[in-house]
Amino acid sequence: MVERESLSQRCRSCVEDLNNREEWGLYEAARVAYAVEILSRVPASSLDRQLEQVVRYYHHEHARVATLTDADHPGHATAWQWVNDEIRRVAQVKRLGWSSDRAIELDDLVQAARIEIARAIGAYHFESTLRTWLQSVTARRLLRFHRDSLAEKRAGRPESLVDAEAVTVEWDDFEVRIRTKALCEQIDHILRTTGDTRLATIFRQKYIHDRSAEAIGSQFQLHPSRIRALLKQARAILAQDTGLRGWLNDDGEQAL
Repeated sequence: MVERESLSQRCRSCVEDLNNREEWGLYEAARVAYAVEILSRVPASSLDRQLEQVVRYYHHEHARVATLTDADHPGHATAWQWVNDEIRRVAQVKRLGWSSDRAIELDDLVQAARIEIARAIGAYHFESTLRTWLQSVTARRLLRFHRDSLAEKRAGRPESLVDAEAVTVEWDDFEVRIRTKALCEQIDHILRTTGDTRLATIFRQKYIHDRSAEAIGSQFQLHPSRIRALLKQARAILAQDTGLRGWLNDDGEQAL
């Protein structure tokens, strides 16, 4: 209780400070509302810089989030058109706008990602910009679509697939693939047998729960740079595991 009361005071102080420093011009009622909302989104162990980051992102993003989640808002359709445009941009930049199924078009992929964003937006806790979060969710959903699509195609035609080469197995994309339960369990087993049991938890927090290095660091009382170093160590361990390589690679080649 004491920790929560302390965090409540820190939230209020942070909102007051940023309101003055950055000249947001918030009235008292708005400042109180900010503090109450942010209190529900940050752990008591948050560092001051983490709290300030969340407050700042909340200030700039909460109106758009509210518009996206309120079907009666006059700007609702426009806000979701922005989401559609962002999904298309991610599909283009990440080269994920293709499908091995000729019946599937880009609009179908956009719709799949849009549904995922609508479902997950409650988990957006203002630890990054809304655009950054949206791009992450979009890439995960599209890569999952391609993985599942290729798996279905392999089941019907087991020979090597030329289309599989279109999915580049990079660590930026790998975070999407680990959502499969079997692979999650395999990763957990590999990382828990390294001697450092933190690796499995940190890896899961980052790549499954989409938490920032700062947020994970506050949980483990470690500097974000140390969290990033541990994530790098975990990735190196996984990259050397031959069983994991075989699971990841759709065409049987070792890509890691």
